[in-house]
Amino acid sequence: CLAIAMLIMAVTMIFLLEAHFNLEALKLTGWQIEDQFAGRGANFQLLWLSKKKSTRRQIKVEWDGKFDPTSWTTDPWEGLQGECRGVLVFPQRGHFSSTHLRLTSTYPLGLFKAWCYHPLKTQVWVYPIPVEGQGIWDGESADADNARMKGRGDGEEPADFRRYAIGDPPARVAWKVLARGLPPHTKLFESPQTERRIYRWPIGAGNEVDRGILTQAIQNSCESGESWSLMTPIGSVGFGDDPLHRRDGLRLLTEAK
Repeated sequence: CLAIAMLIMAVTMIFLLEAHFNLEALKLTGWQIEDQFAGRGANFQLLWLSKKKSTRRQIKVEWDGKFDPTSWTTDPWEGLQGECRGVLVFPQRGHFSSTHLRLTSTYPLGLFKAWCYHPLKTQVWVYPIPVEGQGIWDGESADADNARMKGRGDGEEPADFRRYAIGDPPARVAWKVLARGLPPHTKLFESPQTERRIYRWPIGAGNEVDRGILTQAIQNSCESGESWSLMTPIGSVGFGDDPLHRRDGLRLLTEAK
């Protein structure tokens, strides 16, 4: 019995030490996370350094703030430095920030749990869940607050400028802008076939379903290349149709009351 007890104690100590060494001498140096829709996974990238060249397994990255989303276990960490990729899932919309991250591990057999904290400030916007629906907020009505308007397209009348992108026709390069010493820009033209949509919040009952329908309407406008703007009580974004404009609009809609 004494021999069995000593053996159990020895094995227990080995597991405790393994759980500790799996996280020992790790340092997080960088962190990036993408905006996401509520309930859907947001991809993140984490950079790390290690003072020991070893393989670390079953490490879980946790958002240690006022709100703790579900995280997916990442791949093994090997070597003295590297990056890991994973997914965080937030079940509700909002703007979340954290001052540090927490690494946890139950390696090797899940009998013991080890964890450590790393100061690393970060933030993420979790957009409303898109909901399919029709209403005046998606521009299908002639309501004054959400009327369709003529906008930029491939017509013949100059309307606006945007930064030059590879593949733009040389005939549309704004040479006068370039002559002033500014970065290359491309001229945009009015087209009666294209439309701009004005979205406003709040609209309808102002609940989460209406917010989701407006989110889906913005998504549809972005996918179809339509220019749109968003106005809310806390701010607004002008007309645009690029990914950066979509990000600004959805972040604004996420925080708007």
